[in-house]
This record gives sequence, C-alpha cells and structure tokens, in this order.
Amino acid sequence: MRYHSDIPDVEIENVELTKKGDIILTVVSTVEGTHCHKCGREISKPYGHGKMIKLRHLSILGMNVYIHIRPVRYQCTSCAGKPVTTQILNWYNPRSPHTKAYDNHILLEMVNSTVEDVSIKEDLGYEAVMGSLYRHIDTEVNWDGIKRLDVIGL
Repeated sequence: MRYHSDIPDVEIENVELTKKGDIILTVVSTVEGTHCHKCGREISKPYGHGKMIKLRHLSILGMNVYIHIRPVRYQCTSCAGKPVTTQILNWYNPRSPHTKAYDNHILLEMVNSTVEDVSIKEDLGYEAVMGSLYRHIDTEVNWDGIKRLDVIGL
C-alpha cells in the first residue's frame, strides 16, 4: 500500500503506530541516481542500500513522527576503484537526527523560550535542541563580508 506525504522525492512504504504512541513512516526514495563524491558526475548504477536512518519529523496530532529510510547507494563506473556514493535527499542533512522541517520547527519553538523549555515541550534532549540551533546559526563571523564597522558599542 502506498501513502502520500509532503516529503519530496519519497514514497511511504509502511506506516506503523508503536506502543509508545509514536508514528514510524518507512519511506523509499523515488529519485534515480546521485552525484559521485569523487568526480561529481551523475551516477545511476545501483549498488545496494546504506544503513537505516531514523529521522525525527514534525508531529502529527501530538504524536512523535519518525521517518525510516535506507538510502540507495550508487557505484561510479568512471572513477578508478569504482567508488560507491550514498544518495542524500534534500529534506535532511547527513548525520542529523532530524529532518530539515523539524529543525526549522525547533528554531521557531526557541522564540521567547529557553533551550530547556523546548527540550521539555518536544521531548528532546538538551543536546538535540542545541544541535538544531548549531546547524542553522554560524558560530564564527565572516569578516570578509563586512566592509566597514561604523559603530562599535562597548
């Protein structure tokens, strides 16, 4: 059975409601191919799947939603050694435990709230909230982009 979702480039393969009341959406990519991480060429020769990724997504009716995806891996036939590249879809960042939409939701929850408030409201650890914050906010100044400082307050 196939379900429709607002997440681009995937089809929902399975929907599961856990005993904890969480919703787990198992999805598969509908995008064919990716770019080789070495040469940058478009590659489309499938080479299995990567490990299952579990991503927190926006809640539905007060229930936590998790997306499970096994990203497709592709082999480059042009490069020496025929390296394999894992497909990354544009709605999540590699090594992030959240979808981009959920990270944006956390940022909105931070308005007029503390990290601890958001941690409690979203049932997340303190470090998970800080991780979302750090993924969106530069912690260093790019001085090359600043031509002139008119006023410096001390």
